[in-house]
Parts: sequence; structure tokens; C-alpha cells
Amino acid sequence: MNNNPIGMLKDMFGFLEIDDTFTPDISEKVRQAAPIPKNKALESFLSQPHPLKSILSPLLPTSFREKLVNKIRYLNRGKPKLSPAVRKQLIEFYREDILQLQDLINRDLSQWLKY
Repeated sequence: MNNNPIGMLKDMFGFLEIDDTFTPDISEKVRQAAPIPKNKALESFLSQPHPLKSILSPLLPTSFREKLVNKIRYLNRGKPKLSPAVRKQLIEFYREDILQLQDLINRDLSQWLKY
């Protein structure tokens, strides 16, 4: 699947009788939402010059510092939150589709319908 994602999607489109001339944009930019910092002050501390960083910098090897900063940034990232009003609107819009999918795959998807 990862070797030829466009080919796999075209096969799936053919099976689903979707226009096979359609080519979706599967670039990384489209597939992933940009993570946002959970704590903006921490992100600012990591990104901007700070006296504490200049004191600690000579004490820690560069490679360790970079790994530490990357790990902290990774742990400080979160997904954008969906507002309750938009979530409710989407659930109502897709309610019938979710119920049909639930029946089709014989799985309980009731969690998807909760506000």
C-alpha cells in the first residue's frame, strides 16, 4: 500500500464506482493537521533566547540538548480541538452514514455518535 498509494486508491475508486480520473492530493501537508503547542510559554522558552538556556548550554553536549528539546517539543504538541458545536453538527450530518457503516461491519460505533 505504501509503495503505490495512488494506484491503491484508484483500484478502490474503481471498486466503489468512483470516477477513476480523479487523483486525490495525498501530500503530507493535506493528510496531517499541524500540531499546536499545548503550553505556549514552554514553546516560547524552547524557541527564544533565554538566560537559563545560555547558562545550561555549555554544560550539555549539543546532541543531547537537541534530543532533549525535540523530545520536550514532541510531548508538548497536541491536536487542534474541535468545538462542541462543530462536533455536534458533524455527528448529525453523518449520523445515518455511521449507522449504516455500523450495520455493514457488524461493529458498535455508538461512541462516534456521542457529543
